[in-house]
Amino acid sequence: MGTDDGNGNGGNGDNNSGNGDNDSGNGGNGSSSEDVDATFTTYIVDPPSDFNWSINAFRTEWPRELYGYCIDMLAFHNTDGELEPQVAADWGWDDNEFWVEINEDATWSDGEQITAADVFARHKVDFYLRSDSPEAIAEKGGPESVFEAITDVEYEGQTGRLISEEGWFGDFYMEQYAETFLTHPTRGEVYADSRLYQPVVERIEDEVDDPWSEEGNEAAQAIDDEEIEGRELPEPTEIRTSGAWQVSEVREDSVLLEPNEHHFNADQINFDEVEALVQTSQDATNSALQSDNLDNDPGLNATPPENVINAFPDHIQTHALDDLAFSETILVPQGNHPLLGRTNVRRALLHALDTELIAQNEHGFASSALEDPVGAHAVDAGQWVDDELYDSMIMYDHDPEKATEYLEEEGFTQDGGEWYDPDGNRFGFQLLTDSDTPTVERTVESQLNEFGIAVELLSEEDSIVQERKDTGDFEVVVDSWVGYVQGLWYRGLQQSARRRMWGMFDEDQVQNWIAEHDNIENVEYDWTNNIEGFEREQTQVFTKEAPPIGDPDGEMQEYPVVSMDLEWGENIDNDRREEIMQSLIWVYNQQLTMMPVTLSFNVAFQNHRDWQVSEDDADWVNSGPGSTFRLMNRGEIQANPDGQH
Repeated sequence: MGTDDGNGNGGNGDNNSGNGDNDSGNGGNGSSSEDVDATFTTYIVDPPSDFNWSINAFRTEWPRELYGYCIDMLAFHNTDGELEPQVAADWGWDDNEFWVEINEDATWSDGEQITAADVFARHKVDFYLRSDSPEAIAEKGGPESVFEAITDVEYEGQTGRLISEEGWFGDFYMEQYAETFLTHPTRGEVYADSRLYQPVVERIEDEVDDPWSEEGNEAAQAIDDEEIEGRELPEPTEIRTSGAWQVSEVREDSVLLEPNEHHFNADQINFDEVEALVQTSQDATNSALQSDNLDNDPGLNATPPENVINAFPDHIQTHALDDLAFSETILVPQGNHPLLGRTNVRRALLHALDTELIAQNEHGFASSALEDPVGAHAVDAGQWVDDELYDSMIMYDHDPEKATEYLEEEGFTQDGGEWYDPDGNRFGFQLLTDSDTPTVERTVESQLNEFGIAVELLSEEDSIVQERKDTGDFEVVVDSWVGYVQGLWYRGLQQSARRRMWGMFDEDQVQNWIAEHDNIENVEYDWTNNIEGFEREQTQVFTKEAPPIGDPDGEMQEYPVVSMDLEWGENIDNDRREEIMQSLIWVYNQQLTMMPVTLSFNVAFQNHRDWQVSEDDADWVNSGPGSTFRLMNRGEIQANPDGQH
């Protein structure tokens, strides 16, 4: 299918029907092995009695280690990071609508077909519960998000549509929105059928004249609360599921799942039961894996220590999970510090560190050093960084001689193995931490002290450290970031907590900027203040200095990084998108506002003796802890007929 302007991506990046590798369009393995009387054993950390099994609140009212077997996604990322259809057969958009076609073979566990109403009715409820009407949004100058750009929600049969009568979708990066709509946790999961949300839609339309007025909004919210929260909850075994499994029995110490015989991949599943045993502690889970009482740990919870993993049986293999948005462990120097605020000083610090050793000390299975230059390591960076740009970027590997060059360029001197700042004072700083086991911090402290920089580890309680982060009251602190470059500078301006911690922009400049514009205000939330109401053009004043892209020796120039961050979310051509992304990656690499030290990821554990499943980590990546669920729902974990079941 696809739209006339070519934006219909057919579910796999082109204009074809997007039906995957096999006839069903769902990328199954194409064949099933003989049926085996086997139970796949996994775990949950809380007893079943702790949950009320409300399907509309499944992320909190179902065991988080279990619901992924029962709830399918509209689409998922394959091992190349590309979107493949699942419950959604196709999708596309133009300036006036975003549409999704539901797979005609997708059914609920009772055999009833999954329709567009099952997916889009809840989006229509959200539309009615929005604070502003389409008319009000038009009067204020237009939408600030795709959600605000929606002027109606329609669904009939297998097709659902988000409508933007004003053509507002043309102002936004709809490819990114589509990916989020189809794959994001909760939004992309098919969990609540139309019987749950359609009554809310009908009552709002029948009983509320204007759901966007203050009175109407309260009435619409009351209807939603009454219909959703006030309903009688079914037994877990009676809940319709979209995934390949459904709840068959809830016991005191376990939950049993049985296959959904109506699922489009049902013939790929050759065993008849999943059992989730209650393991109330990490030690209990580890012991169960060691004693062969568990077949799988999906990697949702804390990764066991290395010595524990090494004690697992040989057939329990580890799988590193690249969740598309990995976590970085970063050193954050206070940007306004007279010494640490200098780019060359930050470069020297990172060159002085042996990040491979830091990663090994942090966790040999769940951490790694950066293999690419800072910036080029970021999520999605590979598609924007060509070989020429890559080679021109600074690789911050362990290089004490280079670190020495950077410090000497800034007027630092070394005497007797100790570094002194340009004023002749001993150079050092406090490294703030709230960790009970500050492995990274202690390794950083040790390595920099050995290099001659006087680092003192300062341990405080969580609440004190958080307050000092929020106010910027520290010299260097260890923090984390989700691995994206785009959005980094915008968040570093908009949110007061991150702005003060990261120190990317001068606080006096920010406050004066707010005061100079009537449309800009600080809005207070529980944990931070957000700057809101500004136009992208007004952020052009917030720049970062770096050489021309790809020319590290060129004359310094200003990059409007916040404006670029915001422009990324607009509907722009690929050449401009590439220019923006290369600029943001380049500035990050040259400026080193934050210093990524290690990459962290989840780790799954799988029994490969009794179960036939890929040993290649590439088949486990991109869905993160959801990999087990995705492989199970696609019939790619099968019982080994010769296994010990």
